[in-house]
Amino acid sequence: MKDVSLKYRLEWIGVRITIWIFGCLGRRRAAAFGGWLARKIGSHMKVHSLARTNMEQALPDLSPEEIDINLMQMWDNLGRNIGELPFNKSIMADPKAVEIIGGEHMEAYLESEKAAFFVTAHYGPWELVGLVGQRLGERATGIYRAANNPLVEDFFQEMRADPHYKFVPKGREGARAILKAARAGGAIVLLNDQKLNGGMAVPFFGREAMTAPAVAEIACKMDV
Repeated sequence: MKDVSLKYRLEWIGVRITIWIFGCLGRRRAAAFGGWLARKIGSHMKVHSLARTNMEQALPDLSPEEIDINLMQMWDNLGRNIGELPFNKSIMADPKAVEIIGGEHMEAYLESEKAAFFVTAHYGPWELVGLVGQRLGERATGIYRAANNPLVEDFFQEMRADPHYKFVPKGREGARAILKAARAGGAIVLLNDQKLNGGMAVPFFGREAMTAPAVAEIACKMDV
């Protein structure tokens, strides 16, 4: 086992036990339990107040009651996603389990023989982004933010392992992977919606948000 702190080891044990419990419950019960648990715990976390503030500023037409409802739905959605983690591979293997909207864009990419960026954020069942890789063969490279805990990171990568995909953490390694895939006509799948301290100030819901311009710059320069 890696030389890591006791805190990281305990976190790793906790994550493995949680995933094991969800796996034992079965997909539907695990999703329901995860949603219930997230609603109960999430509303007492500090980030709950931040989510409320963001929602008030981004969606000023919502009433306080509507914001409360949306916040609970947010936690429920997050909990359900976590509850379904042990079942993601079986979900992706079942063509009737997931409806892909916009599949024509993947077909257009394959026909073009050019590189392409596929961009999404961490909402909904984001782990099912692996379906994009399965549609595109072995041409997909996923760029993501690695977990701080290296043991948890290794565990999640074992769960995500897919012959159709190459997962690369963002940073220097991710930048090199993007350039390599762009030159080779590959598909670069981005899950980067992390807060940045640098970059360009771009309007977002009426406020300026620091945004990484590299993807747009590469797309323009290399005709991706």
